[in-house]
Amino acid sequence: MSKITIWCIKLSMLYFVLGILLGVSLPFSEEGDANVYNSLVFAHVHLNLLGWMTMMIYGVGYHILPRFAGKHLRGGRLIDVQFYLANAGLLGMVVFNYMKAKGVMAAAGMLFMASAAAASLSGILFAGIMFATLKEK
Repeated sequence: MSKITIWCIKLSMLYFVLGILLGVSLPFSEEGDANVYNSLVFAHVHLNLLGWMTMMIYGVGYHILPRFAGKHLRGGRLIDVQFYLANAGLLGMVVFNYMKAKGVMAAAGMLFMASAAAASLSGILFAGIMFATLKEK
């Protein structure tokens, strides 16, 4: 397996465990501040969806789809860019959403939106890389 496939799958498992632990801890979190509680629910959902599921899809997609099609994986350095954007976007969304809820940083809302844009761009890049790899000649 390629380095990127292994890293996607390893991080997917890490996000899965973090999402589970956060989900289990939710009933014990502060209920006094609805914004903070909602940001923890948001983190739980996104660690599982963007972290566990999407990173697993990226890893498996990079490994299996070119083999199913009998083609070489295209994308070169864009694959690395996609990987880093996906992880930075997810972690930024989780951290800055929490910071925004706690009111500890004035720019947290803007940084959250930038992180969401990075995560979205990573998905678009993945789709583009897969389309380029599977394209008929």
